[in-house]
Amino acid sequence: MQNEQTIKFSHSRHEHPSQNAFFKHIHEDYELLYFMEGDAEYVVESAVYRLQKGDLLLIKPGDYHFLRLLSQNPYERFVVNFSSSDFPPFIDEFLCSADVLYALPKESLVHSLFLEWKEKEKEKAFTREQTLFLVRNILGYVLSVLPTAKKAESVQPTPLHDTLQEVLAFLEREPTTRLTVSELAEKFFVSPSWIAHTFKKELGISLSQYVGKKRMLYAKKLIQGGHTPTQAANECHFLEYSTFYRQYKKHLGVSPKQDAKR
Repeated sequence: MQNEQTIKFSHSRHEHPSQNAFFKHIHEDYELLYFMEGDAEYVVESAVYRLQKGDLLLIKPGDYHFLRLLSQNPYERFVVNFSSSDFPPFIDEFLCSADVLYALPKESLVHSLFLEWKEKEKEKAFTREQTLFLVRNILGYVLSVLPTAKKAESVQPTPLHDTLQEVLAFLEREPTTRLTVSELAEKFFVSPSWIAHTFKKELGISLSQYVGKKRMLYAKKLIQGGHTPTQAANECHFLEYSTFYRQYKKHLGVSPKQDAKR
């Protein structure tokens, strides 16, 4: 089962939530979010998902995502971040093709398990290690039943602007692209100002921030796959290793050599 160092977990409830409390981010692990209560939607790459009680989001590594509050109604969720590396092959195969949104009835065992987590936390009945053990088992059960769980087919995601979807799809296919904003705009028949404005408006992030994070996650994948840091820098079209090194540390928090040793 999962090595405990690969799992991060949290349960949070906000009686009067503020948008500033929720971050826009991309990371290298999977994220499982179980939605308990609130008035919110979730942006995952180029799609917007309106959340209902009992919905479960499964966000893949490298997918940009963030919460949008629609009101200040109380908001509650559970989040588990994990790696697929220690799961059996059938789980890894499912994760690679999994949907983003699953609708789980409140009568489901999954809901009961999350309520048990909440109750033990409220009672302060468990140590951190005991809670981790519980979360690990909840995660294993959820990933075992999701392949046959009901998908949220009645709740279709709302796509972002068509052209923005095309731009994001291109950047996903070409994570090492060195196109400038002007060149990217010309490729998709829009103006550079449209690219800059739309990224900020729809995603709350600049194009350079988005591309930089994506490129560094791709470099990390190369390094963990056997490339040397220098080879990864060359593959990502960096002319100077020092620039690659600074960007890697800025976006991932560790040096390329530290990841090469893992």
